[in-house]
Amino acid sequence: MNFTQQDISEIKKFYKQCGLKALSQQEYDDAIKYFNLWQYTHANHLKIDKYEYDLDILNTIENDLLTFKLGVTNFNNTPTEKICIVYLVHGILSSSSILTKIIIDLIKHHDPVLFEIHVFTTESLARVIATSGRIFINQFRVLNCTFHYAPLFLFGFSKIKSIATSIHDLNPHILITIAALADFEHFFISAFKPAPIRIGFVLGTPAQFIPPSFDFGITWINRLALNCPVPCINSGILYVPQDKSYINLKRCDYGLPEDAIIISSAGRYSKFQDMQVLNIILTSMQYLSKLHYIIIGPLKNEVNFIIPKEFKSRVHFFEWSLNYEKYLSLSDIYLDTYPSGGGITLYDAALLKLPIISFTDSNSEQIDQSDWNPASELFLQNSLILVDRNNISDLKLNIEKLYYDKQFREEMGSKAYTSVIRVRNSIKDNIKNIEKLYIDIVNCN
Repeated sequence: MNFTQQDISEIKKFYKQCGLKALSQQEYDDAIKYFNLWQYTHANHLKIDKYEYDLDILNTIENDLLTFKLGVTNFNNTPTEKICIVYLVHGILSSSSILTKIIIDLIKHHDPVLFEIHVFTTESLARVIATSGRIFINQFRVLNCTFHYAPLFLFGFSKIKSIATSIHDLNPHILITIAALADFEHFFISAFKPAPIRIGFVLGTPAQFIPPSFDFGITWINRLALNCPVPCINSGILYVPQDKSYINLKRCDYGLPEDAIIISSAGRYSKFQDMQVLNIILTSMQYLSKLHYIIIGPLKNEVNFIIPKEFKSRVHFFEWSLNYEKYLSLSDIYLDTYPSGGGITLYDAALLKLPIISFTDSNSEQIDQSDWNPASELFLQNSLILVDRNNISDLKLNIEKLYYDKQFREEMGSKAYTSVIRVRNSIKDNIKNIEKLYIDIVNCN
């Protein structure tokens, strides 16, 4: 079924009304369900990442939860006291969760002399064990932190209130969310105000990551900082994947010709809904006889295009997996997604020394995650090939140059790799700057 923008507006309006009605009747489980459906209307019906604030929804939730008194947080800001920080982690059920990996890397570098770290999840230990996210259990166990799973036999709002109460009872100085509006369970927890200071990481459209009622935001993209509704600092990059080697993989085992020149792209299905880039690749295939294209992430039925019969044997789909980089390693060139660009996937490609083609960012004042490419802020200047998003027909010329010029491919792959290593070497200093921010905020409050 094809939905118009008017249809989407009506669907969002319906979900909002249902959520607010459930909230007014203190049917909190239903309220969370409808607000999550409201948040993901574009994703569910148009397969695009588009999010927006609705202050009516957010303010009503916060005002309603003020009736639940968790008590007053008491702590003394003495010079010898550790600062107690609570991280509310998002995405722990998936072993490929970048948001969870970011928290792990942060805690690895936190100074245990200065900070007491607690991590909370809305998932029970039993549920985490039952998913691929079980790999994170031991990773958190060896860190200088205390990990808190959700109660096993509490669900819905009872679980959320229990988590908020447990956070409050720790007397934390700061609650830090990794994606407060990606799941309204997380926003409800923060709305209880279990800590006197609330900070949100902003790693995508602010409307999915940070409520306007928070105190501060942290990001590593300048454009996100400018669009954030609260004071927001650019900390610099806080996470870069580890190097991985797939030297023993053979293309023939994956149905790929050994002499092919292969372009790869990776991301969620919502990143592959635009036909422009695919059409350019298919056009290039007409005269570049060894050109193949690997799409990593979506299944064939999750994209809204049909591969012409004559090119079906040269366009390959691979399902997303924990070690999806092995599919990248089969390729010669990495092509960023368009018009919604990638982030960490670009680093994974660079660490394999693949030359990277990306696109300039949108010039629109308001950020729209379905129409942006942050690559230029993630890499050093001239370490990747940037195509003007307003003239993406130039992509064909760049594909052709990389196809024919092996030396140029190696040169650009080396530049991308060097850029990522320099970024990785800056992470410890960036985290020290965040720690200074935490200390300054607590002292000011």
